[in-house]
Amino acid sequence: MAARVLLVIALLLIVAVAVVAIFARSRQDTTGLASPIPSPTATATPSPSPTSTPSPTLRPSSSPTASASATATFAGTPYVNTTWQYSLVLPPPYRHSDLLSFKSIPPEPQQPKASDAFTARTLEDERATSSPCETSCPAWNYVVTVEVWTNAGSMSPREWVDSGHAGFFAGQKVEDTTISGRPAVRVTSAEGRPFKWLVAKEGRMYVLDEMVNDQMPVPPGASRDKLDAIVASFNFL
Repeated sequence: MAARVLLVIALLLIVAVAVVAIFARSRQDTTGLASPIPSPTATATPSPSPTSTPSPTLRPSSSPTASASATATFAGTPYVNTTWQYSLVLPPPYRHSDLLSFKSIPPEPQQPKASDAFTARTLEDERATSSPCETSCPAWNYVVTVEVWTNAGSMSPREWVDSGHAGFFAGQKVEDTTISGRPAVRVTSAEGRPFKWLVAKEGRMYVLDEMVNDQMPVPPGASRDKLDAIVASFNFL
């Protein structure tokens, strides 16, 4: 009897152990089948591509326009001297002045053989301003003169200036140029303002002067541009 009881207890223990083992096995399988929760992967955030800073548009620098020539161009009246073989153009109101020009060849050898003067004044104004004059007459202000010297020989314009025939002014400069296609010089003030031009031809020296006195009123219609234009228009016939 006791043996049966022990056998039953042993069987119950075996069954209990088997049930526990089966239950444990079932739990393990269930855990193994559960899909793991995916851990969030770090998504690489694309760094924003740097927006290219617009480069400044290079504006072509305006090329300097060709400056107008120093001598203004004026329409005018031609003046021709057939005796001394030259011509020039007189912008209005400029005209040849009989009053200020040499009417005949002077006997003094140290004087030019001819001198033409060109003024912007009317004849009445010219007469009224030509006398009396203590030092210089207003009639001579803003006048162009053309002197013709016949004793130049083979001297060049520069040699004529260096010899003192053209006078001398403090600080003057002598610069090479051309007049009517011939070698010439211009004499400028210390500030660089030209006021005298010389050109030689056939033993004669032609001297062109701009007569300007800044201490006197400018005659109506006169200007430095017109003086320059008269000088620039000088040509040999």
